[in-house]
Amino acid sequence: MVKIAFTSLAVIAALSFTAAERCVPGVRYCGSELLILEGATPSSYSDQIEAELNDDGVSNTEHNREDGYFICTGNSPDRDIHYLETCVACQPASGDEVSSC
Repeated sequence: MVKIAFTSLAVIAALSFTAAERCVPGVRYCGSELLILEGATPSSYSDQIEAELNDDGVSNTEHNREDGYFICTGNSPDRDIHYLETCVACQPASGDEVSSC
């Protein structure tokens, strides 16, 4: 009985960690924040960022990737984000503050 409970808790903890590593729908992120979450999705955030920039005709430069401002849509298994704009210096979320451009 204890073994079953422990296994269940381990599975829940693993699923919670995985869910936390994906972007949250409706939340805006700097590209640099999304790149930290690399590997959490079937299509990596670097691939998604490159595709979003390409779709909008924006050069795939380090500045545009790192300081790009994206909103998490979470509506597709292969693309979780949508490009909004490139900031001069995107400010990642800190504490209770949200990311800002």
